[in-house]
Amino acid sequence: MARLYAPETGRSDAVMFWTTLTLLCLGMLAVYSSSAYLGAIRFGGSATFLEKQLLRAGIGLMALLFASRWDYRRWQALAVPLWTVSLGLLLMLVIFKKMAGGGMGEADMLNAHQVRGAWRWMHIGFVTLQPTEIAKVLTVMALASFLGRDEGAPRNWQPTLRVVSVVIVTVGLILMQPNFSSGTALLAVGGMMLLISGLPWQLMAGGAVLAPLAIFALLRGHGHHMERLKNYLALLRGDHVDMHGLNWQLGQSLVALGSGGLFGRGLGKSMQKFLFLPDPHTDFIFSIWGEEMGFIGAVALMLILALLLWRGFRTAMRAGDAFGFYLAAGLTLQLAVYAGVNIAVTTGFFPTTGLPLPFISFGGSSLVMNLFTVGILLNISRRARSNAA
Repeated sequence: MARLYAPETGRSDAVMFWTTLTLLCLGMLAVYSSSAYLGAIRFGGSATFLEKQLLRAGIGLMALLFASRWDYRRWQALAVPLWTVSLGLLLMLVIFKKMAGGGMGEADMLNAHQVRGAWRWMHIGFVTLQPTEIAKVLTVMALASFLGRDEGAPRNWQPTLRVVSVVIVTVGLILMQPNFSSGTALLAVGGMMLLISGLPWQLMAGGAVLAPLAIFALLRGHGHHMERLKNYLALLRGDHVDMHGLNWQLGQSLVALGSGGLFGRGLGKSMQKFLFLPDPHTDFIFSIWGEEMGFIGAVALMLILALLLWRGFRTAMRAGDAFGFYLAAGLTLQLAVYAGVNIAVTTGFFPTTGLPLPFISFGGSSLVMNLFTVGILLNISRRARSNAA
């Protein structure tokens, strides 16, 4: 029988591990500082959100430990079945949404609930899951499985359509929630993975044209998202924009970052977290961090994130097999896209979306899956070091 765990002949990337723990600790500081007032007035305890985040971090670290010890090559056989399960979870959310639209009240929705018109969370027992966060990792795993299996074989349309279908089906179900930010992010990650695999340029060019058109067509059916996009384009053109309307969140984010100056107000001394900036502990936590720690602190956080991404791409380049390469590259690209988009949104370089900042934003499924991702990268790095030896 094959061994369950990777042999102890190599060492994991210590820099990646300690960088992740550093980000996790900084995230705890940021979550507590940004959510203390909100927790006190809503739940009667300033540490309410921190306590939840600590619990989730504990679960995530166990997931990291497991993934770092489990031979990553075993995921190749499990990738497609696990991805199929994640599709089932996404489909259940779509069904719940349709049932609610047909007259079923949220009080009767025992297994799912919506926030701001989007069905993204599911309750299983005492656990609340966000299927999209699970699906995004398993989709990358499925793509890596297919691409690694076809590596070195002549490219033809059958395997090409197979890997493209993985992306289209998953993104389609995510967009139906609707969750345009996560769907677009996964589409970008999948597109980059297909690009580095050397798929036919004709298909890549067609996808680059059709994908934005399809997303824009879907946006037109959702007035709130479309108005948000129009306001952002008006902002880019320099037109008069009502910063008290749909751009209120962006305006308060820029106020937070601007008031931080070079060295910041000091940890815990943010003013925008006092109900001026919506979602200060989730999507816009970087704004609070920049306000309290200043330009220097914001740049330092971005450099630490960049260090983690560099170690991830380094792991991909040193992987001993095609599956390991695509898996490490895809997972690292996913972290990069989420971090890049989140920071771009808070600084006004991208339309407002709902993507969390990896390891920093408050969240359950996202934090656990990000730590699980790092665990897989650590295992690939161990095997790569072992092979190099």
